[in-house]
Order: sequence, then structure tokens, then C-alpha cells
Amino acid sequence: MSEQADRSDWATAAGYLGLLSVFIIPAPLAVAAGIAGLRDIRRARQRTGRRLSGRGRAVFGIVLGSVFTVVLVWGIAALALG
Repeated sequence: MSEQADRSDWATAAGYLGLLSVFIIPAPLAVAAGIAGLRDIRRARQRTGRRLSGRGRAVFGIVLGSVFTVVLVWGIAALALG
């Protein structure tokens, strides 16, 4: 059995929300979860010296979430200005 590294739950959530952000609605949540994941990873190192993984997932969530949040805002503006 291989031992799995500790991973930030926020980073995992950001990765999945980033994937789902293609459907637009969870895009802002992906950004928020990604930021929370990066913060969680940094705090775990400072507080306990324990290294959490998941930085890539958190960044992935922030990037995709940001892209589709812009698309969401653009779409809402287009509908509002119609």
C-alpha cells in the first residue's frame, strides 16, 4: 500500500469546481476555493511545519474560475444591456 500525501481539501474543491466552471455557475466558487486552498497550504506549513499538497489544483481552480467568471460577467452584461 502506498501512503498518500496530505492534500488541502480546499485545493481539491477548487480543482473540481474549476472543471465544473465550464458550466459557468460555479466559476466564482472555484476562484474562492482556490484562494482558500492556497491559504490553507501556506498556513499548514507555518503552523505545523506539515506540507500539504494541492497547490496545482488550487491554481487550476483559480485560473479556470477566473476565465469563466469573466465569461459569466460578460454574459450578464450582454443580457442586461440587451
